Amino acid sequence: MAPKTADRVFKKFKMDASCLTTLRAAWEMAPRAVNRVALNPEVLDALSIPRVTLHYQLSDADRANMRDLVLAYGAYLAKNRLGSIRLEPWTLGEAEFPKDDEIAGYHHLGGTRMSTTPETGIVDKDLKVFGQSNLFMAGSSVFPTAGHVNPTLTIVQLSLRLADHLNRRVLA
Repeated sequence: MAPKTADRVFKKFKMDASCLTTLRAAWEMAPRAVNRVALNPEVLDALSIPRVTLHYQLSDADRANMRDLVLAYGAYLAKNRLGSIRLEPWTLGEAEFPKDDEIAGYHHLGGTRMSTTPETGIVDKDLKVFGQSNLFMAGSSVFPTAGHVNPTLTIVQLSLRLADHLNRRVLA
């Protein structure tokens, strides 16, 4: 309704109805072994403890996922005569990924990944560290994949589930 009404108003007053906007999007990145959190023995804190280093790289698959999303959105806009899109050079592989381009905040996830076996993860379904009898992890580090939305609700749910599990262990 609104686009058609706007078209009539702009035509009546002989006005150009073009406008520009920037589309921002978030997408799930595939888990990759090169993306990890590690201790850096060359950078120590005041107590001579190695500092944490984040190893993080986007992949060609991440670029393709974003490009495919934007192209699908552009096709919808064109089909419905609502507008058109222009892809940034990085989405086409013609430039590097933008640096410091996140406006909503990063969510580093998966450093202590939940899994069914110690070969593919760090914690089991009860958030217990494999090979340990009384060490548990709670937080977004146990997520096997990231998703694309804020992780808070899932962290709270996992924490409540862990509390129930630990309570059952104490009462057993």
